[in-house]
Amino acid sequence: MAELHLSGWWSNNAPPTDVGVEPRTPGRRDAIKLYGKSICIPQAIAVLLRLQSLLHLIEDS
Repeated sequence: MAELHLSGWWSNNAPPTDVGVEPRTPGRRDAIKLYGKSICIPQAIAVLLRLQSLLHLIEDS
């Protein structure tokens, strides 16, 4: 996981501008709520790095 880096991400990629649901679509509010509850890449990386550090602690003891 040492190759996972977020530095420079926003300089190379535009931030999201919409949630992928057209305005005035039936059920749009529910779709936005579900989208907001989903896991994004930086959250997943933080968890994976934490697991990696815990595994190193277990292996060293």
